[in-house]
Amino acid sequence: MFNALQYTKNLEENGFDRRQAEILVGMFMQMLEFNMVSKSDFESFKIQTKNEFSKLRSEMKGGFEKMKSEIDYRFEKFSTEMDNKFSSISTEMDNRFSRISTEMDNRFENIDNRFETMNLDINNRFEKADQKLESELKKLSLQLTVKLGLMLAFSIGLISTILAIKL
Repeated sequence: MFNALQYTKNLEENGFDRRQAEILVGMFMQMLEFNMVSKSDFESFKIQTKNEFSKLRSEMKGGFEKMKSEIDYRFEKFSTEMDNKFSSISTEMDNRFSRISTEMDNRFENIDNRFETMNLDINNRFEKADQKLESELKKLSLQLTVKLGLMLAFSIGLISTILAIKL
């Protein structure tokens, strides 16, 4: 943590007058405030991003479930209507209907399989996106650490140069 009062005293002890020391420390604090992301801001951003991805994942899953329910409902409704309309038709017609119904079951099963495959694909994409987000957050953390180190090195160099010029 940066102790402005202590650094001001150190500068005064090394030949700077009070005003010069306060200006230097003030400039350094402004530089730190401008370039630094607080840990709480970073954590808040991270949590917000995860929550948004979780919400999106839930919404998409709900949409797929709703779509599957609608398809099942429509198929059931269609099947019932067909049964009522053709109940008085001969055995040959019943056999044909049974064959058509089986084909439709197979087609809807194929559609269900496609939706399942799409669902797995979407889950895989979210996992990849989560991994990429984690990677990017780690990179950002490293970049912030490097920037802080560079700022400290620059500040130490600046203070050393100023001290050398004063002496």
